[in-house]
Amino acid sequence: SVPVFGGGDEQLVAEDSRSPAALPDGSLLVTRLNAERKHRLFHFWPDTGRWQELPIDPAGAAHVVADGREAAIAGTFVSDGQSDGVHLYVLELGSGRTRRLPTGFEDDSSISNGVTVTRDGQSVLAVGRAGNLYRIVAIPRNGGTAPRTVLSLTMAVNYLDVGPDGRIYADQWINPLSLWRFSPDGGHAEEV
Repeated sequence: SVPVFGGGDEQLVAEDSRSPAALPDGSLLVTRLNAERKHRLFHFWPDTGRWQELPIDPAGAAHVVADGREAAIAGTFVSDGQSDGVHLYVLELGSGRTRRLPTGFEDDSSISNGVTVTRDGQSVLAVGRAGNLYRIVAIPRNGGTAPRTVLSLTMAVNYLDVGPDGRIYADQWINPLSLWRFSPDGGHAEEV
């Protein structure tokens, strides 16, 4: 942890963990090895040191919905030693229950870090391979309508996010790595 304003020294929050996602209550979602040396998603409370293992082998970072009750993540749901391959899930943090979201991709394994949640929390955005293109789709978080293609891109996306104004930020594997901003209403992309 590093103070944002006023400087100060960094402080160790958790060892042997990666891809932290902060929740409104100060707890974190992180990826780390469990007792069987398998990657799992954990809920961690830094103030008490409590760890809760969740039944997801993450393919990328979790993205927390603004109210802190749920998170979206691409990964493999693991139950009783069985797994079902990489898919997109919404994880209810209070109960630990997961529900799979239909992405419309032929193979969800290309999603990994290309997941985020819209600012209003109504949709999960995911980027996945569709033939020779990469599509960013909007999927209603609570079901309802089918996934809707928001953008189609020619290069792979490593990370995806949404700004306060609803614009979509995607970094692409162009040499050197580039960050692009897209309006959700269409128009021209801007390199940031």
